[in-house]
Amino acid sequence: MSGFTMKPGGGNASGVEQCARNIQDLERRLAAQKAYLSHLEGRAGTPAAAPVQEGKKEKKKEKDGKKEKVTEPAAPPKPKEKAPRDWKFDTVITVGEECQEEEELATLLHKKKDRIRYYDGFEPSGRMHIAQGILKTINVNKCTKANGHFVFWVADWFALMNDKMGGSLERIRTVGEYLVEVWKAAGMDLENVEFIWSSDAINKQAETYWLQMLDIARQFTLARITKCCQIMGRQEGTLTCAQILYPLMQCTDIFFLKADVCQLGLDQRKVNMLARDYCDAAGKKGAHKPIILSHHMMSGLLKDQEKMSKSDPRSAIFMEDSVEMVEEKMQGAYCPVEPELLKKNPILDFISSIVFVHADSTFTAGGKTYTSRQEVDAALLDKSLSVPDLRKAAADYTNAKLEPVRKHFQENQRAKEILELVKEYKRQSEEEAQQPKKAAPKAELEDGAALFMVLPTQEPTLNQVLSVSEHAKKLAQAGKKVKVVLLDWIAYLLNVAGGDRKAITYLIDYTARWFKACLGDAQVEVVLQSKEILSNPDTYWIGVINCGRRLALKELGEKMGKDYEKGEGEAANEVIAGLMIQQQVLSANAKHVAPPIAQFNGVIELTGAKVLAVPDIVPCLKDGFLGVQPSCNGVYPVLAAPSIITLVEPEALFGAKVKKGFCTPEVAEGNPVLQLGIGLSQVSGQPLAIARKKEGDSVSYATAEELTAAFTKGDVHPGDLKPAVQAALKAVVANLRAGLTKDKEFTQCETQVGNMIKKLAKEAGKKK
Repeated sequence: MSGFTMKPGGGNASGVEQCARNIQDLERRLAAQKAYLSHLEGRAGTPAAAPVQEGKKEKKKEKDGKKEKVTEPAAPPKPKEKAPRDWKFDTVITVGEECQEEEELATLLHKKKDRIRYYDGFEPSGRMHIAQGILKTINVNKCTKANGHFVFWVADWFALMNDKMGGSLERIRTVGEYLVEVWKAAGMDLENVEFIWSSDAINKQAETYWLQMLDIARQFTLARITKCCQIMGRQEGTLTCAQILYPLMQCTDIFFLKADVCQLGLDQRKVNMLARDYCDAAGKKGAHKPIILSHHMMSGLLKDQEKMSKSDPRSAIFMEDSVEMVEEKMQGAYCPVEPELLKKNPILDFISSIVFVHADSTFTAGGKTYTSRQEVDAALLDKSLSVPDLRKAAADYTNAKLEPVRKHFQENQRAKEILELVKEYKRQSEEEAQQPKKAAPKAELEDGAALFMVLPTQEPTLNQVLSVSEHAKKLAQAGKKVKVVLLDWIAYLLNVAGGDRKAITYLIDYTARWFKACLGDAQVEVVLQSKEILSNPDTYWIGVINCGRRLALKELGEKMGKDYEKGEGEAANEVIAGLMIQQQVLSANAKHVAPPIAQFNGVIELTGAKVLAVPDIVPCLKDGFLGVQPSCNGVYPVLAAPSIITLVEPEALFGAKVKKGFCTPEVAEGNPVLQLGIGLSQVSGQPLAIARKKEGDSVSYATAEELTAAFTKGDVHPGDLKPAVQAALKAVVANLRAGLTKDKEFTQCETQVGNMIKKLAKEAGKKK
């Protein structure tokens, strides 16, 4: 006879049994501490904790009739009092195989009066096995019993990123409904359980969610993020760009949901620890650092399977498996009885995880009742319990647990329909996966549309607003639909102005006002990236995800001139910026696109758009820096910066920079002063009038060709060219400022930007 029983009345186990359980619990905690220490050793860029310096106190002491100060070591600080371990702690701690940190958990349980927010996210990706169904039900009920509120994050967008269910959101939604139905039937107490669909919640608070995600992406290297990629069941080195976005979003979820405790499987520990590391990396002193309570991963039924796998039906028992299927799978399960292999026995792991979960739990096999896993192990070793009896008892126990679920899916019509759909979707997805993948079709972009993407620089430059404006006006006059997008969110992502959002707002506002002055009445639309995104966040971010699904990380790196597969030293924010720029092009439906910086040229070409080359009108005036561009964070090279004309500096400096500008006589190529003179003439629409001292006359040059020819022949000397360029520059800027001064808020805006630049320069000096 085999089966299972429970002691009536919920009485306590004997002292011997309790001692055995305590030893087992101690072993788990020691293993958890070992894993955590290993994590600390492997965490890149994290310095070891400095030893605490004890304080010192001074007191006066007489010596030779004089009082002098003598320092003595202060008394050692009192050890911090530990939070009490009550029944709530004793209940919740049994949920986790590992806890970071136990003292934080005890303090939280002791001090928080409101219900503690536990969080788990699940990706709707197919049928549910008993590790996700029964074990999760047990753990949730323990948490809610101990003053907890459990939030399930139904991660439909995440399943889309991981290409589950053929990348169909409709199928993914149906699978999510199926999982909820299973938990209801499995006995989960839903009174303090909440199911939140990620796509719905994110769209309701899109600005909050996505800015948090961008901030997390700013803090970590690509190498650190790829270490988290096992949460998707994928190996490093075969990643798509969407799979870099995945852990960043999962980390964001924790803060977005205001989770006190992350209660996920041990396989998710790396991304959960990322959330704790983020609080340290971002210097978020007030940020709530989540506690990580990671439950045990149940072994797969076959040999050397660390966890149950949905992709291998023999590896797992599913929640609606028939009685016969359960028996067949238990009969085929790996079941070694050698002492050194008992820890690898999946049936015994099942008994530990599913059966002995309460103090009064029992397990009956071969006609005998056992009260602990240790007793079952001992019986197998002394052969008083046979393997066939163990298999049968495990199957009987499982079938009893699954019977309410089977009944629900047989008798509840809606649940029955959902299950049939899930099975059909799974079959279709498997068939689609076997077919050769087709390259994503290039978007049919509008040939008559042009897009200019502008990344603000830490010090706004005259070249940026003049060059983009002049090129945009020409295209608009030719009948094209032209848009200028100011990339405020990408600027934040790439750490422009040190990632200071307030400073970026000032820069964007200031730059936008200059564009308005430069463009005049031209039919050019100037928009803010964040406003465009937030007008339809669902469409935009699904577009970003789809760009990432189609693009291998290695390919993106090649397009940006980086080795993203190695990931060493590369920032994760560049990958996300690349995806956002692609979606910006696709949403604008523009065939002709000017990148924010040349690094993104290849990314734009991936969309099928043509890269617009925007020639500099006001180039860097230093030798060898013609065409120089800022880095991703909006900062120009140190050697080039003093020779770049910015918008906030006094006009007197313009003349000084031109005077010092590189200008070799009779050489036109690579001559920034000559290029500036030609550009200013085109902007003003006036010939460049040059007073020639040697000849004693003044000559006006109406075209670039005329001026270049005269300069290369020696008819125009640098000493004559520079004063003419200085005058032309002063006139162009004065004309633009005449329009800007009509804007009452412009002066205040310029003052804010000037102060911000000084502040950033001061902070940079301190860092040096």
